[in-house]
Amino acid sequence: MKNFSIVLLVLLVVMILVIVRTTGKNRFKQDAQNAVEAVVANNFTVSVGELKNTESQYLIVDLNESGKTRFDNSLQIPFEKLLDESSLQKLKGTENKILLVSEVDSKAEKAWVILNQLGFKNVFVLSNYDNQEVLKYEFQPDTSARLESVSD
Repeated sequence: MKNFSIVLLVLLVVMILVIVRTTGKNRFKQDAQNAVEAVVANNFTVSVGELKNTESQYLIVDLNESGKTRFDNSLQIPFEKLLDESSLQKLKGTENKILLVSEVDSKAEKAWVILNQLGFKNVFVLSNYDNQEVLKYEFQPDTSARLESVSD
């Protein structure tokens, strides 16, 4: 009977841990579909040319580790500290649109997805390219190519 009580105690502890883990706080308020729709609509980027005319409308968040920021109205938050409570409070406290800037474009885009999932509105990424490439032709598979038969 003593061995049975040990097994029950272990199962009880595991069950409590599972319940705590599944009912824990989920910080993501948006689903991934919203982020995909914004990316497809391409309305999450701001070009350098657009920024020059409207820089006062943005709180520019520099995601680089260190170094001097290139903008006046900017806040430096390293990407690794983006989810710290103090950083999130600074972002929640602004009335301006949030513009994410990084030397590495993928960091800014990852930060955009995270903030979008957390429910932040009016978050944009600075695009280093004024004229992004637009494909002229749509992909068309070669219909003349045939698969070879296994029996041949």
